[in-house]
Amino acid sequence: MLEEVTRWIRRHGMLSPGDRVAVAVSGGPDSVALLYALVALAPELGIRLAVAHFNHQLRGGESDEDEQFVAALSARLGLQFYSKSFDVKGFADIHGENLEQGARNYRYQWFTQLIQDTEINKVAVGHTLSDQAETVLLRLFRGSGSAGLAGVLPVRADGIVRPLLGVTREQARRFLEDRSLQWREDASNLDPRHDRNRLRHELMPLLQREWNPNLPAVLARTAEWAVDEEAYWEQALSATASQVMERRSGSLELSLERWSALPAAMARRVLRHAIEAARGTLQGIGWDHIEQLRALAGKNRSGEIHIPGLIAVRSFDTIRLEPALSENRIREFDFAIQPPATVPLPGGKTKLVLRVADRRDADRGYNDQRSETLDWERVPRPLRLRSWRPGDCYRPQGRLSSKKLKALFQESRTPVWERVGWPVLTVPGIATAEVEHPDRIVWTRRFGVAEDCKPRDDSRCWLHISEIDQDGSTVSKNRKGRASVK
Repeated sequence: MLEEVTRWIRRHGMLSPGDRVAVAVSGGPDSVALLYALVALAPELGIRLAVAHFNHQLRGGESDEDEQFVAALSARLGLQFYSKSFDVKGFADIHGENLEQGARNYRYQWFTQLIQDTEINKVAVGHTLSDQAETVLLRLFRGSGSAGLAGVLPVRADGIVRPLLGVTREQARRFLEDRSLQWREDASNLDPRHDRNRLRHELMPLLQREWNPNLPAVLARTAEWAVDEEAYWEQALSATASQVMERRSGSLELSLERWSALPAAMARRVLRHAIEAARGTLQGIGWDHIEQLRALAGKNRSGEIHIPGLIAVRSFDTIRLEPALSENRIREFDFAIQPPATVPLPGGKTKLVLRVADRRDADRGYNDQRSETLDWERVPRPLRLRSWRPGDCYRPQGRLSSKKLKALFQESRTPVWERVGWPVLTVPGIATAEVEHPDRIVWTRRFGVAEDCKPRDDSRCWLHISEIDQDGSTVSKNRKGRASVK
């Protein structure tokens, strides 16, 4: 077994001379075998060891006895002992999490914290070839793609390494028995209520007996193949995704014009990558979710879909992914404004600057060409700033007739998410039987001032309106009518 562990470590470049490695030891046979194997190989590898134990508090006194066993083992081997005790079930119940997944997440979070906070730079965990085979089979049953078939990785970017992936569970146990070494048994590993236990104790023996005695090795080789495939795809995906995806504040946008030109295999991976980038994890994401997003990206589609933790909205040739409970969503607003004024717009990204100037300022060259201008003497009072509403209509400067804002959005191909909280300046309108308190738009973002409020040759007092970014850059229109920052 030691030869196989050494070969696996060197093959994947897991450990280097000088590494300070914490061996994650639960007390079970696999992790205890890993510890003794690395103790034997440490001089040859040039590494220093410590022991890490996470007590999940799932089995009452037995969990505490596991911790005591590992602590005593560490002391006997003269190794530093790190431990963490956490009520996984209580925390998972409060937050509605899956217990098994929660236990794994908390454990690995602690491993990562060890690497960040101590001299430890690697954590070795005791997954075996048998575990890898079970993982591949479980993921295959659940409809995983090739990324899932890669199973658990030999080396992770966060410092987690798995030196026993070339060794079966039986080999690890025999290694301990041959040396009369002790370990702890976890009775929950026999509980048939857990999928992995049923697969381990019922299905896998049946498949080995009836189909292929060497099935675990075959499945483990499938994982190795998938790892190499994923390494290639990851490199290709990195270059492609940067051309298709663009991060916005709190969201991510996909250009469908570029995405639609991709081969199907790459197109799916880009969508999967986009979901992971927007959510931070692919946990809970399956084939159906990718296909739902792919359907939304198809021709002549619009609307929105809900993916676990995300809302995907399509508008024209763009899909926007944002958290389902996004704080970036802007509520409607409506309030009075008295120039001169600088008003932060809801959403926190820009502010509206209103400045009053007389004709003499313009004659002296004071007129700001970046702003839009109203004839302030002809604008009724009071002036109000509000978000746009369905049915809003006005005649922009230079137009022959009035148009609804919705039509202007369509013309300029303004995505639906950009329309949320779209600012308009209004003045009192003329009351009718249908509308008791009407208002009239005199300016709105991107489309400018109203035709009947533009300055005339005899105008004496002007109102300059400009929308600026928080850093002071002026927000203007690009060639497509989209807002940009100069």
